[in-house]
Amino acid sequence: MKRTALVFSVIAFLLSLGISLRAEKLVHLQQDYIGEDNPKNQIWLATTEKVYIDHNVLCKHNQAGTKVAKYKVCTVKYFTNTTARKPFLLRYKRQDKKFYLADENTPYDSKTATDSALANKKYATYAALEQTRQKYGSYPAIWVMDPTGRLYVSSTPQPGMFNHSSFLGGGSVICAGEIIIAGGVIKFINNRSGHYKPPDEALDNAIKKLQEQGVQLDGELVIQKVVADTYQKLSEKAEAGSPDYLNEPGKEPTYLNDPKKEPTYLNEPPE
Repeated sequence: MKRTALVFSVIAFLLSLGISLRAEKLVHLQQDYIGEDNPKNQIWLATTEKVYIDHNVLCKHNQAGTKVAKYKVCTVKYFTNTTARKPFLLRYKRQDKKFYLADENTPYDSKTATDSALANKKYATYAALEQTRQKYGSYPAIWVMDPTGRLYVSSTPQPGMFNHSSFLGGGSVICAGEIIIAGGVIKFINNRSGHYKPPDEALDNAIKKLQEQGVQLDGELVIQKVVADTYQKLSEKAEAGSPDYLNEPGKEPTYLNDPKKEPTYLNEPPE
């Protein structure tokens, strides 16, 4: 009886702290990218080709599996401890309902951050990102949610050097994708990540996790879900040296909502 009472006491204590006892369904790094942090990897090749819209980048995905000398490859940066990850960690302040980077006192704004990164050639754009900018007024940052629900973002993704896999050192995530945050408020979020290829369910789980943590989501939040089978078509028509596209270049991306119609909001928009 004493043991049973102790078990119930522990459970009650955990629930009082708001700790969820259910196991989160995680998304794992795609096999193609395992080992990309190894200096001898053959996954990312060094290049000076103009493979993105706005400027040259240093690396491209070695989709063909071409064998090259080690000095011609790129190594992806992996953050393997909390100290290294802290600059990318978002914290949510309930008093003003906004997100902040861990060490900053100004609400996080991804447009300001990505515009600065773009000006300093630390943000590489391609067709799908350009479509997002045209529709929502900003290039997105990249994000992942770790297994405990912590949210990490970066406005300076660099293919072959800083990818979705970088935040957690290639570890599993609840979800990963792209995000637009204006003045600390999430305005747009999707599950576009070639490294993890999260299904729709993963994005749903991330949204639920935010709500469980007390995040007040904006009434006009737009959620863009990636159709899983489009990942199978990423490289079929891509030219040699071109980046991976979620949707075929030149075509409208697949949206949760029809881009020509009024979107369906997570919550009812304010009157």
